[in-house]
Amino acid sequence: MRIDYIGFAFVAIALGFMEVTLDRGQEADWFASPMITWLAIVGGIAFLALVPWELMQDKPLINVHLFRRRNFAIAEVLFLALGVVLFGTTQFIPQLLQEVLGYTAENAGFALTAGGVATIIVMPLVGILSNRIDARYLVAFGFGAQVFAFWVMGHLSTQMSFFDAAGVRMLQSVGLPFLFIPLTTVAYVGLRPQENNQASGLMNVVRNLGGTIGISVVQTLLARGSQRYQSLLAYRLNPLDANYNQAVRQLTRSLAGQGGAAHGEALGEIYRNLQQQAQMLSYIEVFHVLLWVTLLSLPLVFLMRGARPHHGPSETTL
Repeated sequence: MRIDYIGFAFVAIALGFMEVTLDRGQEADWFASPMITWLAIVGGIAFLALVPWELMQDKPLINVHLFRRRNFAIAEVLFLALGVVLFGTTQFIPQLLQEVLGYTAENAGFALTAGGVATIIVMPLVGILSNRIDARYLVAFGFGAQVFAFWVMGHLSTQMSFFDAAGVRMLQSVGLPFLFIPLTTVAYVGLRPQENNQASGLMNVVRNLGGTIGISVVQTLLARGSQRYQSLLAYRLNPLDANYNQAVRQLTRSLAGQGGAAHGEALGEIYRNLQQQAQMLSYIEVFHVLLWVTLLSLPLVFLMRGARPHHGPSETTL
């Protein structure tokens, strides 16, 4: 058995260095850190070297020629977007509930439960529809459901309830079964049977890579957005602003009966509210970014060829 050791080394360096870069980038202030910069450069060089090396091999570790197939190449882009959306929000929504609304980890997890139930209920329906409807239309519906869910998430506020959080997660989860199975099905259109194993491995890698990118991008946007919004809101908190003075007086009077330094407690409460609002605005901004990622992915679905229902994968429609 021949093993492509050089190709394996390129893959290990490219993926390994990329994972470390994305995982530690926000903590290290990205390219302001020499370590992150060098990791990104070496990983990028390894990836660029991997492609021509694999093209020259008789038995490559990665069959780069698969990306010449239109369906497979587009499906990989969609799997990348799916990874960004799915893994990003799976971490993002519980984080929102805990950091902004003060939920416990247990209650934040319960808010995601409704989404899991919705996925289990819808999945058999997707299996039935896959035999009757072009898989491309099912994938389009799945991405459309994500767009609608992110639009609803963009209208959340600090007054949201537990059922609001569970409801938006359920909206998102309803569309997920329409993405996994139909997208995998249409990705195999035009591939030879002996290429299926390579295709399956690449789809899993790309989806997981999308998850890493999604978590990294979401956390970076959240941290920087929170700082930006906090600066913008704090600009209005000064003694020359009439609304600010009125809010301080009202809070001071309401806290005066509780004893202690009522004025200091009032200022502390205003600052806590400011931080909460700044965080909520940054979360909403990230929801808008994810909405656009999903929306821009949607037209790609109709550039693919779809397998006719009730027929084998070799029979395709334009």
